[in-house]
Amino acid sequence: MPGHIRVSRDGTVIWLTIDHPQRKNALTYAMWRDLTQVLGEAASDSGVRAVVIRGAGHDAFSAGADISEFEERRADGTAAEEYDRAVRAAVLALKQMAPLTLACLRGDAAGGGAELALGADTRFAGRSLRMAFTPAKLGIVYGPEETQELIEWVGASRALELLATGRAVTAEEALAWGLVNHVVDDKDLDGAVRDFLEQITHNSWEAVRRTKQMVRRLMVGESPESPELRRLVYEAYVYGDYGERVARFLGKKRP
Repeated sequence: MPGHIRVSRDGTVIWLTIDHPQRKNALTYAMWRDLTQVLGEAASDSGVRAVVIRGAGHDAFSAGADISEFEERRADGTAAEEYDRAVRAAVLALKQMAPLTLACLRGDAAGGGAELALGADTRFAGRSLRMAFTPAKLGIVYGPEETQELIEWVGASRALELLATGRAVTAEEALAWGLVNHVVDDKDLDGAVRDFLEQITHNSWEAVRRTKQMVRRLMVGESPESPELRRLVYEAYVYGDYGERVARFLGKKRP
């Protein structure tokens, strides 16, 4: 059975499952394109507050791109560039969407799977996680955007180590290096993600959405003095639920 992206919804949360377990959830070219599409649909739905991406089964988040397609899809530099555009489009769709994005990681997260995981806002890892950046194993050079992002995560020395060796880091190493945010037992992984989502639902979505924009724009070098960033702060008083929340808070405090 060919792999596919499975989509389900629970209230304001979209759950995306990379479903190709017979190949450790490796993503085919068609799956990368489908992932971009479903992420775009989620981003355009004003009722969506969070998107969780995970792998089917318990053995892998994703082993990355499906290498069985490479002789055809990456036969030369031109074909590889087209393939890489499809991968990059999916990762950027995840990185740039307004809803919060979470990656739920078990087992292998390698190659394009690791790249995709780093595109999420927050990463929860089971103790079985093995994260690896493996292009050199196939004679591939990691792209400049991807390399720069990895440097931003772990620093130049560790980025070179990860790319040159292709070795898998454990969940504990990934946590120490800042590649994941939380590590729990595999059996507790889904519950930890749901607990995190529950915390978000109690806060103002307008404030969370604007805060995410703030973080993303500062990360790419926008000045803290930017008028647009100031606007993100002060327009929330007008367009958000500030007044309602303050009134409710004060009401609870009254004797």
